[in-house]
Amino acid sequence: MTRTSEQSSTTPPTEHSSMVVGSDGTVLKRDCDDEGEVLHENVSNVQKLFRRMSSSNVSGDLERGVPRQRKLHKMLASRGHSQPQTVERQESMKKIVQQVTLNYSPTKSGKDTLEAVYKTGEYKAALPLNILVVQSFMAGIYIAMAGHLYLAVGGGALGAAMFPTGLIAVILTSAELFTGDSLVFVASVLGKRVAFSKLLRNWTVSWIMNFAGCLFWAYLLAYASDSLESLDKIDFAIAVALKKTKPSWGCILLKGIAANFMVCVGVWQAACAEEVAGKILCLWFPITAFVLMGFDHCIANQFLIPLGMMLGADISIKKLLLEALLPATLGNIVGGGLLVGGIYWYVFDSKMKNKLRLPVVRKQESSQSNGKPAASKDTNSTDTMDRNHKPSTHLEEEEQDI
Repeated sequence: MTRTSEQSSTTPPTEHSSMVVGSDGTVLKRDCDDEGEVLHENVSNVQKLFRRMSSSNVSGDLERGVPRQRKLHKMLASRGHSQPQTVERQESMKKIVQQVTLNYSPTKSGKDTLEAVYKTGEYKAALPLNILVVQSFMAGIYIAMAGHLYLAVGGGALGAAMFPTGLIAVILTSAELFTGDSLVFVASVLGKRVAFSKLLRNWTVSWIMNFAGCLFWAYLLAYASDSLESLDKIDFAIAVALKKTKPSWGCILLKGIAANFMVCVGVWQAACAEEVAGKILCLWFPITAFVLMGFDHCIANQFLIPLGMMLGADISIKKLLLEALLPATLGNIVGGGLLVGGIYWYVFDSKMKNKLRLPVVRKQESSQSNGKPAASKDTNSTDTMDRNHKPSTHLEEEEQDI
């Protein structure tokens, strides 16, 4: 009679769901099988077994209750379900989640950003020549695309706000842009991660192929397509080209320094960010600012000036190469390579070495002066410091080398 009443009071499982019951009667899990059918047999067996366990006298029948609980866990495991987690395991999982949460940061520190720049330099230095050529050509395409967009909207604040689309494409596709590589390779060479010959190889190939990509877009997609004529922007394109070649050699050099300083500040900030949205935001404002200020980016000029020449601007090839592109290129190397790459190599590389090597020197001095017991004491203090302040992987490798 009791069994009949218990069966009648049992609520059938809902459709498309199955229930896993823990040792305390709580529902641990609900899910569906692969075919979407209800696991009636599993649920009924677990419920019946749990009712038998709960009906036993815990104080007087403990020897029978514990095996039944084990039998319940065994049945759950045989049905493909995991056993209820112990308190210790739950606490360990909470600690792991907390560590992962605390260790994640949307940005890198300065020294971690420099390490990322080093790794980028090592990657770029190891590129095969054919990949370097293609990626450099594509970087020229992206910058020419941005220059075309600048002309299409008529320049000004709107054109400056649209120009960062080119550098965003360069960063997210790992293309080889000469101006950005000036930051990467100067820092990597000063940090002794890349040979100077690799710097010369990358800069030569990237500058030439950036120019090729700009000429490709300028002739086929801007000039031959008559896109600027349909937008009535031919006169504006010619005026921009003449404006880029009008200043003196020294003025263009200074404008080149300022332009790539701002570009590489944006690149450095993008390297600090971990998320794509953060990288885009870090790039957008410095690039927009240098365009609004009228500074000279040598790769952008490789598109703007030749396009103006194709459309009728009175500019000779000698003036293009020696009086416009050469000073802009040298200024870009100084502004991006030395003022950003060199400065932050000096700041963060020396900071990393001082942070890491001073404790090691002190430990060696104390071991020589005080003998073996003092060395063990310093070792314990060093171990405690390492547990509380765990350095990055790069710093650990340097400590091992020392």
